[in-house]
Amino acid sequence: MDQNHAGQIAALLNTRNQLVKNYDAKAILSARARFLFEVRDNQVVGCVELKKVQW
Repeated sequence: MDQNHAGQIAALLNTRNQLVKNYDAKAILSARARFLFEVRDNQVVGCVELKKVQW
């Protein structure tokens, strides 16, 4: 993941969700191991964040 992709992921998350806090590229890069994303023509078209939870 590079800075450009991290910025695109942050933009997707911020615009498509009703979040308490907004993501930025720095936050995405610092947690890059938790994100899966798909790139087409150098554009991020989808992403998910993986988090462990306890039920």
